[in-house]
Amino acid sequence: MAASNLVEFITSPLFSNTYSISTSTPTASSPAASVRRRPNFTTTAAHHRTSAEEEAAHHHQQQHQTMSDKKKEEPKKEEPKKEEEKKEEPKKEEKKDEKGGKDKEEKRRSKKGGKSTSRKSGKDKGRRKGGKDKTGTGDAAAAKEEPKSAETTTDQPPGAHVQGDGLSSSFVDAIIRKVRTSPVQRFTDEITDEELKQLCKAATDIFRMQPTLVRIQPPVVIVGDIHGQFTDLQRIFNTHGNPPEQQYVFLGDYVDRGPQSLETIVLLFCYKVKYPANFMLLRGNHECADINRVYGFFDEVNRRYQHPGPRRLYDLFNQTFAWMPFVGLVGEKILCMHGGISDQIRSLDQLSNLLRPQTVPLLRSLEVDLLWSDPSTSITGVAPNSRGAGVMFGADVVESVRNLLGIDYIVRAHQLVMDGVEYFADRHLITLFSAPRYTGKNNTGATLLIAPDLSHTITRFPPA
Repeated sequence: MAASNLVEFITSPLFSNTYSISTSTPTASSPAASVRRRPNFTTTAAHHRTSAEEEAAHHHQQQHQTMSDKKKEEPKKEEPKKEEEKKEEPKKEEKKDEKGGKDKEEKRRSKKGGKSTSRKSGKDKGRRKGGKDKTGTGDAAAAKEEPKSAETTTDQPPGAHVQGDGLSSSFVDAIIRKVRTSPVQRFTDEITDEELKQLCKAATDIFRMQPTLVRIQPPVVIVGDIHGQFTDLQRIFNTHGNPPEQQYVFLGDYVDRGPQSLETIVLLFCYKVKYPANFMLLRGNHECADINRVYGFFDEVNRRYQHPGPRRLYDLFNQTFAWMPFVGLVGEKILCMHGGISDQIRSLDQLSNLLRPQTVPLLRSLEVDLLWSDPSTSITGVAPNSRGAGVMFGADVVESVRNLLGIDYIVRAHQLVMDGVEYFADRHLITLFSAPRYTGKNNTGATLLIAPDLSHTITRFPPA
């Protein structure tokens, strides 16, 4: 990747320059000291604005493409049904007008036709062919079946294994096995673009069913930025356990910069589809089309899936990202997001009903603040963020949001911290970063295991 593409949207100089680290292990003092020094990074707000302008045209094109796809996907089986219903109508009228003086052979034929249609509607409710029933025509009956189907999908009990839009458990298991065992050079041979499209649609269905604030009860492992470092994601699962043995909340930034963004997001989507209530994926700022178009994900999809057209597959991933939740709540007391908090936060109900879908969230919105904001010890209240999106917020804002929402503390990601974990605002806000040796730096990754009593244990992942 060119050096210009390594501009660090993920690191705020203000934050990194002023924090101190509290750790639970005696050996952490040495790495902590290194964090106080200002990292040699730059932030380029103008570059972000340029990316956003480029994306506007792309977003318009994407909407046009989406409308075309919807037209292609519309079912066209209604006409035959109507014709068959018309054929059945005379039978129905004839049956109504039957009287004792009619021919016995005609009665037998009428009865035989009635049994046949009732058998069809009993065995295959989803594929009615104008069959008669006591409530009306086959078309009306099919319309009555629709709400039942939606209700069954939506009202899933906690922990239910919804496979999403007809994907079988064996289909998802096969992709999990392939992605976890196939060498990188064979990934595109083992997993077709058609399978990825089905997976994206199933994941989208799951995200749409859940609010923009998702709740989960501990014990649960919280994971920060991964950035396409698939080997390190595997280390996390090998350490803490695979779903559903262990519950997870991921804080976003799954793609870009690392070498295997596709493997990373595909495996995470598989676990989300298979265990929707026990595996939470929050959205990060790199799950936005104007960012991942520039920082590696688009190029990776383009390079690895050249046929039948990478742009369509790339757009599908971003359409799925657009439905991801922004906020998580662990045990009703630990608020999680990718970027940070905002003075626009009013209630948990507000956070549960944020605007979706947004391929590129609007600047100066609460959604952008949740994806982009950073803490700072040098201010009180909020101030413009040098990244060009989101805000900088002080410790007083953390205290205000804690009191307003009735929470204990906040866990966020978004910034590289050399020791994997960094505390702010009297340990009421934790920054978590889970990608060791990020872009060649000698940083440690970390995860948090939240216990039932809401205490947390840090697990560190040194550079491999």
